[in-house]
Order: sequence, then structure tokens, then C-alpha cells
Amino acid sequence: MKKYLIILLIIGIILIFITNCDDNPNDITNTIITPYDNTPVIVNTINAFTFTLNAFHFSIERIDSLSFDADSLVVTLNLANYSSGGGNVTIFNADTLEIFNESLDENKVVIITDIIGNIPKYISFQLSNFSGCISFVLARQE
Repeated sequence: MKKYLIILLIIGIILIFITNCDDNPNDITNTIITPYDNTPVIVNTINAFTFTLNAFHFSIERIDSLSFDADSLVVTLNLANYSSGGGNVTIFNADTLEIFNESLDENKVVIITDIIGNIPKYISFQLSNFSGCISFVLARQE
């Protein structure tokens, strides 16, 4: 159980270092917009959900069903390079009660290891004119 938590925390810390690296402002490749900008990468499996996005003035409202069979959860959120817009990520249980809600309107790192008592059924991402990088992981705590 602790081994999985340690692995998840290490992955979160590595993501922080990767997304917070400073680029050379004179590098001409910084002006190239990659084709994956504004396209969320979502992995939704049994007892795990990830959402990764590199966005520039991006808006979206989506709700995904989740496949969890446990009520002991770990959440990591890394929001980096924020520059405009905003939004929310919200996790709901089967009764549509919020069990997690976080605003997406500033650079932040959130690691919560003690969400207990509710099995997540839905997750909602709402972004409005958002510019920044989001890395979100929801996993069953072993």
C-alpha cells in the first residue's frame, strides 16, 4: 500500500520538475505550436484516471464516467505555466455529491492522499479560455 503511494508521489514530483523547466527564450522552436496543443490526453481505466493537457486559450466542458471499486483515493494535480482563463475539476460520487473540487486558475501542486468514504463515479473538467499545462491523476490507494 505504501509502496504504491510512494511511487505515485515520485511520479508527481518528477512531473513538477519536468513542467517547471525554464526554456531558452532565444530558441526559435519555442514559437512552433505543436499539434497536440489543446488536445486533452485522457486515460480512464479501472481504479485510475489521468487527464493531461497543454492548452492555449482552450475551453471545454466534459464529464467522464469512472470505474472505481474502492473508496480510498489519491489525487495529484499539477498546474504549471498558467497564464489565463480558468476552470474547475470536480469528482462526484454515485449520488452526484462532490467529493473533490479544485479551481484551475493559478500554478499549483495538489497532492491529497486521504480521500476516503466515497467511491468516485464521475469527473468533470470545465475550462474557459484556459492557457497552461494540467496534469491530473486520480488513483485507488492500495
